[in-house]
Amino acid sequence: MMPGYSFALAAFGSMAITVAAMSVLRPLAYIVDLLDRPGGHKTHSGAVPVVGGMAMLVGIVFGLSLAPGSLASANHFIVSATLLVVIGMFDDRFTLSPKMRLVGQFVAVLPMVFGAGVYMHDFGD
Repeated sequence: MMPGYSFALAAFGSMAITVAAMSVLRPLAYIVDLLDRPGGHKTHSGAVPVVGGMAMLVGIVFGLSLAPGSLASANHFIVSATLLVVIGMFDDRFTLSPKMRLVGQFVAVLPMVFGAGVYMHDFGD
């Protein structure tokens, strides 16, 4: 298969699985009370399920599994992304303090820094 086609297949598969995962996760969000309710600065009407991050993670991992050689080389990314999604999920459900979120996000990027060697060059101009 030509490289462009495998990328297109991975991208389309990722999108399709993300949409399917949202359809599956939405009813579960109501069961476990993973909902965003209106109030304060939130002006939407009714409770909104917050499952987009989980659905995107499932779609990304699926897309990486379709791309040749990508899944094995992306394990540090997958671990970090999973930790970030879990932190977001806990924050949505239990409203973590900003300090707790920052500590959790710091821990979540450690696999990328120490496992994959990713680092920030500078903060820009």
